[in-house]
Amino acid sequence: MGDWIRRLVPVLLSCSGMLAPVASFCQESTPDLVLEDVHVFDVVHGKFSRLTNVIVTDGVIRSVSSRKGPTGARHIDGHGGYVIPGLWDSHVHLAFLTLSGPDSLALVLKQFVEHGILYVRDVGGPTDVMARMHDRIASGELLGPEIFFAGPMAEHSPMHWAGNNKVLPGFTVPMDSPEQVDSLASSVAAAGGSFLKVFGQWDLGLLRRLLSQAKQHSLKVVLDPGSPLFQQVRVDTALALGITSIEHAFSPWGSALRADLAASRDSLMRIPSVSESAYMTFGLRVIPLGRQSLDLDRLNRLTRNWRDRGAVFTPTLRVFDAWRRDPPERPGMSPEQRARFFTGMWNGASTITRAVAAAGVTLLVGQDGIDPLGADEEMTMLASIGIPPARLLQAATINPAKWLGRDNQLGSIAPSKRADLVLLKSNPLESIEAVRTPSLVVKEGKVVFDAGRSGPGGS
Repeated sequence: MGDWIRRLVPVLLSCSGMLAPVASFCQESTPDLVLEDVHVFDVVHGKFSRLTNVIVTDGVIRSVSSRKGPTGARHIDGHGGYVIPGLWDSHVHLAFLTLSGPDSLALVLKQFVEHGILYVRDVGGPTDVMARMHDRIASGELLGPEIFFAGPMAEHSPMHWAGNNKVLPGFTVPMDSPEQVDSLASSVAAAGGSFLKVFGQWDLGLLRRLLSQAKQHSLKVVLDPGSPLFQQVRVDTALALGITSIEHAFSPWGSALRADLAASRDSLMRIPSVSESAYMTFGLRVIPLGRQSLDLDRLNRLTRNWRDRGAVFTPTLRVFDAWRRDPPERPGMSPEQRARFFTGMWNGASTITRAVAAAGVTLLVGQDGIDPLGADEEMTMLASIGIPPARLLQAATINPAKWLGRDNQLGSIAPSKRADLVLLKSNPLESIEAVRTPSLVVKEGKVVFDAGRSGPGGS
């Protein structure tokens, strides 16, 4: 071996921990950040590494190894802490933040980042509002999570969410004609959206058209059936049509209802112009039954089909827990009826979530709100019903990145991935509540939160 080769090999090894191509070596610049003595979460195997170092250059992870990195970089001692990828909240409605003024908007978006939430799936808001918020964050005007948005809620008339259009014009839009379907898909795609949100009642012919249009525009589709019982688009139908994301733990209820109750429900739905009171009477009889209203064999068949089709599930279980603890007002329902109804709702939703998880369906973590701590609370709630912390971390990191087709950049900690990192003091595999209090947050290679100092970036 020539002398020049003998001199070059150690340098190449020191750059990457392995023999690197000469071209890569020539282009490598001085690292910006070296995060030392940390355990790194492996999203594939669901476990943490031994103590290691993460080296970041130009916002990209260059190596995860025992290398210390050059003295010119910013070195941060992780003190044996636990590093996870940037977290996702996969079910938010951030447009509502704009109703409280610009200062509140900036503050809450910043708080998402300070709690390690570096990406969100926004599943319903005016297209122009969400595109503007996305662009302000991307440009650095606002510090906030990267937003992947759906644009408006899309539903057949009469629209359940029409009242929200009074304060957020365009929050929901009618889908009553092929022209409206085509316009939605093209406008959301043109604005930079990533998917479409199907809500509530739909004509199946128009839904098929929407799915075709979504595919043409490289958009995915998520479903919220809008009701646990009276669904025109049930989960089994949605899966057969090719919808790949189901929202809310009550959504499978209509597909897994006990046979006698399903027959009564179907008979009721066939009655022309059936009254709302008839629906309410049926719901007040069925929902308080919770688990007892479900055919578990039918539910298990549904969940296996769900898993095999590769669709994901965002339970938003914290919502049902909140309703159970503080039943919301409902016209025509007494306090006792509300207590029984929402306790039954929790019982059914938690039973469904356990069954879907047990079948191996891919989970996402989402809060259905605008609380910077909402995703953390959702993980705590899912852990309380028996879902392992490792699976919850996957649900809040790699799973949404894969669903959006962004796992080549996001969702894991590995060379060439974007340097979006969250440092925790304690091991979240021992208690998922560790994710609530990050000690350090790195976004695109820059420290944007340091709990040991007063402000963003440790300033």
